[in-house]
Amino acid sequence: MNTTNPTCTRRDALRLGAGVAGAISLASGISVAIVGVMIAAALVPPIAVVGIGIAWGMPMTVLSSSVLVLVNVLSINLAALAVFWYKGYRPDNWFQHDAARSATVKRIGTLVVVIALLSVFLAGVTYSSYENAQYRNDVRSQVDAVVGHGEYARYELVDVEVAYDTSVPFRRPQRVVATVGRPDGAESPHLAGTLRRRIARQTKPAFGIGSRLTSLVFLPAIGLSQATETVVGQNLGSGRSDRSRQGVFYGIGMLAVGLAVVSAVFYAFAEPIVGVFITGGESAAVVAVGVEYVRVIAPTFVFMGAFNVVNGGFRGAGSTETAMAFSILSLWLFRIPPAYALVSFAGWGPEAVWYAIAFSNVVTFVVAGAWFLRGTWAENVVEPGDPSMAATDD
Repeated sequence: MNTTNPTCTRRDALRLGAGVAGAISLASGISVAIVGVMIAAALVPPIAVVGIGIAWGMPMTVLSSSVLVLVNVLSINLAALAVFWYKGYRPDNWFQHDAARSATVKRIGTLVVVIALLSVFLAGVTYSSYENAQYRNDVRSQVDAVVGHGEYARYELVDVEVAYDTSVPFRRPQRVVATVGRPDGAESPHLAGTLRRRIARQTKPAFGIGSRLTSLVFLPAIGLSQATETVVGQNLGSGRSDRSRQGVFYGIGMLAVGLAVVSAVFYAFAEPIVGVFITGGESAAVVAVGVEYVRVIAPTFVFMGAFNVVNGGFRGAGSTETAMAFSILSLWLFRIPPAYALVSFAGWGPEAVWYAIAFSNVVTFVVAGAWFLRGTWAENVVEPGDPSMAATDD
């Protein structure tokens, strides 16, 4: 069993089974030897990996395996607690039953929450390991497309190594080292530059594919934004500011439901969706980058659409300066500076742009939504003190 893959389903069953077996054996009077065996099966492998990681100087392995040990311990306690309660273990005093039940429920809830949070970290480690392996394969395919072909037909690829940063849990590639064997006396002054360009150029077409997919979401959001603009303008013109506000809320609700489904589909089926847009020998590398783009941006589709609806409400109320200001802030304050900071100070690569776009989608909606809730967006149409600003019944 691979103890470096901490989200394995078999391991989940093992640690919960250890707790169940231990609790049943203790409650039934069976030999407690089974308790030690089950707990050892759940705890010894990841503890051994911790020791190996320390000996080999692998801090990420030590951290992830230590978290796995903690999750296993908590899972054993959770399973044992549930079994003991199911088997009828209660206080002797009947008046203490309610307090015991309340305490048990709280402990189970706490254990579930803590295990879930730690499991999210472990899932991130597993996903990062998968992405790193995928990136290495993509890089190797790019090098293979050059070495052994054309003017480099007599060259041979020996090995490809990818050095990653120390960020947790998502490690990002910092350096690629390709070891190539060449014939005696052969010169290859342009080989390194050729390989560098092939490895790097997969980002641009991937961004183009991601932008096309994003436009499929952006255009319906713009359409609903224009509809919201009309609804807000007409209702404010007739003195019904309450309906204007409701129109914006309904627009956000409808768009949120639709885009939530789209986001889930894009995230779950990112690879086949991106693969539709490109074929050929270099498609695997481009698809890998495109999938990363989609999976970073897709969860923020709802925020992007909701912001456009709110901006439509501003324009419908005549607050075009407000709408323009938020559009400018979205790009020049919430997107470009974070991307620059991630590249310049954190050492990120092109993926910094993906995360900056996602960040701007979320933050822009939060700020614009808070401004909308203040109610001052209607002041260009509704005079202060106008009774129509108060909610009215139909």
